[in-house]
Amino acid sequence: MLILGYLSAIVIGICLGLVGGGGSILTIPVLVYLFNFSPEIATSYSFFIVCVTSLVGSIWYVEHNLICYKSVVLFGLPSLFMVYITRKFIFPSIPADVHILFMSVHKDVFLMLLFSLVMIGAAYTMIKPPKSIRPDDYVSDKRYNFLLTLLGGILVGFVSGLLATGGGFLIIPALIIFSRMGMKIAIGTSLMIITANTLIGFLSDLHLDIPLNWPMLIGFTLLSVAGILAGMQFSKRVEGYKLKPAFGWFILALATFIISQFLVVSL
Repeated sequence: MLILGYLSAIVIGICLGLVGGGGSILTIPVLVYLFNFSPEIATSYSFFIVCVTSLVGSIWYVEHNLICYKSVVLFGLPSLFMVYITRKFIFPSIPADVHILFMSVHKDVFLMLLFSLVMIGAAYTMIKPPKSIRPDDYVSDKRYNFLLTLLGGILVGFVSGLLATGGGFLIIPALIIFSRMGMKIAIGTSLMIITANTLIGFLSDLHLDIPLNWPMLIGFTLLSVAGILAGMQFSKRVEGYKLKPAFGWFILALATFIISQFLVVSL
């Protein structure tokens, strides 16, 4: 299981390199089910792994001028603020047992169920065929909606803080819709925002006194970095939008597995 877990680190990096998101969606289930970490520890570890991996990936996009810095500020700053607020105040305030309908579930189970629902929503956005396909280096001259961009950053920051996701699977659709940018620039901008979000999330978790397994974290992260470098090389040959549906179906299958595990335990 550990070998499979470390191999999954490469897959996580490849996904970040190809579509600019999905790293945390894969990292947390891998850490929970293959490394047997609790969801709370897995969320903190996920912040560190995705932060370093996204940082390495974003450097390449900076060098190739594939970053929309206006969106980094307008979308990223509200997102950063909400990540900090959520991890510092909202996440610790969630009770140990959460009541859902007529049953009570442990906080860890509740977070995994909530995470699976977010995964289903992300899968839908990736599987849904686009109305139009923009060139990878395209950015529209039309003004985008500043208010919706700010609100989108707040929403993504809340989700990122609560579920320890970089939010790339939400950031990219928002950037494409509100900022009208092409896939490659959306990926580069997303990686830069993810780097900042996950850094704030990890630093905000330090007060929780979560034990850090540095040998495991460093080894997993190095493999993930190797994956993102490989993914970016492959993305040069394949348009990113062609890979999104396949990745969406994979996320949907993973979410179904998590929900089925809950149903098996409950029944």
